[in-house]
Amino acid sequence: MRSAVALTLALLLSLMLGSGCRERYMYNLKTYDSAADALQGQRDDNREVLAAIAEAYPKIGGVLRVYLPTAERVRQGAIYNNQNIKADVVSYTVTVLQRGFEFEATALKKRAAFDTVVVEKRFDAGDPPESDADYVLWVSLPEPGSAAWYFRRRGGLRELVPMDTGAPVGVPRMTAWLESVERLARGESRAGTSTRGEARSASPAGDTAERLRKLERLHDDGLITDEEYRKARGRALDKL
Repeated sequence: MRSAVALTLALLLSLMLGSGCRERYMYNLKTYDSAADALQGQRDDNREVLAAIAEAYPKIGGVLRVYLPTAERVRQGAIYNNQNIKADVVSYTVTVLQRGFEFEATALKKRAAFDTVVVEKRFDAGDPPESDADYVLWVSLPEPGSAAWYFRRRGGLRELVPMDTGAPVGVPRMTAWLESVERLARGESRAGTSTRGEARSASPAGDTAERLRKLERLHDDGLITDEEYRKARGRALDKL
């Protein structure tokens, strides 16, 4: 299924483009007189949803690396090449989509299912390379008008992150998406059964030591702040 943000793409591009029509901007089924007003509406909606997101329980732990597309990648990969679409409409659409992806990454941090969430932007269209992160999550823009989130455990295969489009827009749909990410991190299907061939076992002390080493590398490389490092390290030690 497509990302909740990507599902709005057709609506964003169905603006008043004909000659003589007053240009209007649409976001989340609401119409605004200006791009600035529409973007403020997006910020207000995101703020309301973020405030209502509850922390995950039980925690998953580990490091999640999230790759988001750059603005240029969104422009090239998600928007139809139509000469009739005005430049300011394209710019607005790119901004809404990019902010939407960034908001989903922020929601992952607020959910706090993982010890650390590292967010990076990349232009490359292919699957991200293996890294020292326990989990990788990224946006794929396979063709104009569509987008999807993919998830991969370290050493595993990529899996589509489903979006429950039947859930109401807002907190219910965002929570459902976050729970989908968490199920994949635990190696579970939607029904809650394991998708792994065998259950992975590891000693708590050894697992914690490895997480601490990863956190230290992320902190040394400047990918997480002092505060994020302190909190994540404390959560890891609490599991001993």
